Amino acid sequence: AEYMGYAATREVRKALVFSSELDNVLSASSYLVQEDSLLYSPDPTKKGAKRAVLLFTDALLITEKRKKKGAVEYIVETSALVRDLVLREVPPSEAAKNSFALVSTRTMQPMFLRCASD
Repeated sequence: AEYMGYAATREVRKALVFSSELDNVLSASSYLVQEDSLLYSPDPTKKGAKRAVLLFTDALLITEKRKKKGAVEYIVETSALVRDLVLREVPPSEAAKNSFALVSTRTMQPMFLRCASD
């Protein structure tokens, strides 16, 4: 977990890059709760790529964190409202170690995540 608070929320929100404004699920009151580095993949059998996962009070964003001219950018790959997310168990035969799936009930799109440290 990197940082939290109003200042961090402002900084992270300024650094977000969405491919479309329609992908921006954040509300005016979205507050950054935690930033963590996790491995993300749309396929449970793949190890996944290291991503910055941003948890806000009402939304979850999976981003590629890039440094650009000394500043940080978060390129948003996928996002979902927290109220739409359901935690799903991944069958051990399909899963990489320590992985779990979050599924959006709105899109039915699974997000397979695992700890980046192992």
